[in-house]
Amino acid sequence: SKGEPYEGKVAVASVILNRVLSPGFPNSIRDVILQPNAFSCVVNGEISVTPTEECYNAVYEAIKGNDPTNEALFFYNPSIATCSWMQGVEKTDSKAIGQHLFFKTN
Repeated sequence: SKGEPYEGKVAVASVILNRVLSPGFPNSIRDVILQPNAFSCVVNGEISVTPTEECYNAVYEAIKGNDPTNEALFFYNPSIATCSWMQGVEKTDSKAIGQHLFFKTN
C-alpha cells in the first residue's frame, strides 16, 4: 500500500485479515501474505523495507475491526494490473480507495 492514503493502508491490512478468516485462503497472516503473487511487495522485495509508523497504525486499526472494504478478499490497481482474472472476474461490493479497487467475488 506504499503511496496510498491511510484508508488504503487500512484496507490492504483488512483484506489480509479477511483472507485469514476465509476458507479459500491460508489461515495465518504470514501464509496469506506469502502466497505466490498475492502481494506486489513480496514479488518486488519491498516487504523487507521497515514499515512507517502510519503503516503500523493502519494495521492496528484493521486488527481493531475497522474494515473500509466491506469485507473484501481481493484488490488491485486497475490502471496498472496485468492479471486478466482481476480485470474480468465478476465483482461484488466493490469500493475504490486510493488507486485500488477492493471487492469480493460470487
